[in-house]
Amino acid sequence: MIPKGHVPIRLCIGCRKRKEKKEMIRFTWTTEGRAKRTEGKNQNGRGFYLCPEESCLKAAIQKRRIVLLDDDPLISVFKQKLIEGVKEERECQK
Repeated sequence: MIPKGHVPIRLCIGCRKRKEKKEMIRFTWTTEGRAKRTEGKNQNGRGFYLCPEESCLKAAIQKRRIVLLDDDPLISVFKQKLIEGVKEERECQK
């Protein structure tokens, strides 16, 4: 069967692979300069996508595609929340 319509493709900033939008997790930057996982559709702001894999998140941080300041005390909490969000998304997709 031939699929109907356009299928949006997005790029993971961790592994740099292109996948369908529905397979990815979208984050947007808040006005405070922090990344936030978007809920629902059409969230305002500059966004980026990650695969629901912890390795993609770690790669994005290691390759400085997500720049985190080490002197910020909230960074460890932020990293943990991102990892939890990726893990939750992966569990929901199973």
